[in-house]
Amino acid sequence: DSADARREPFESEATTDATALKVERLRRAAGARFDRIELCAWVAHVNVADARRPIAAIGAGLEALVTGLIGSPYVLAGTRAAIREQLLRYRERLGITYWTIPVEALEAFAPIVRELAGR
Repeated sequence: DSADARREPFESEATTDATALKVERLRRAAGARFDRIELCAWVAHVNVADARRPIAAIGAGLEALVTGLIGSPYVLAGTRAAIREQLLRYRERLGITYWTIPVEALEAFAPIVRELAGR
């Protein structure tokens, strides 16, 4: 299917492992300057779900894409606690400290920002 063919390169490049390789290339290229670089990731989809129905809240149109990208730093889906832990793991592994999220997720994401402030 042509939709799958278009999505496949994104999915293969949007994994945590692929992102870690990109960060490592940047680290080598930047050398001593790397510690002064703040890494940012653009999140394609955020779903802060009710703890009782974490994935069920995702719209049917996005479900296939999101299912293929669970575990990607570019899709954050789950409860507040699960997303908070995902972000902390990505910070530890990838060094990403700055996240750009879709405007429609700002209200649901705000409590996560408060919980992570100062950490």
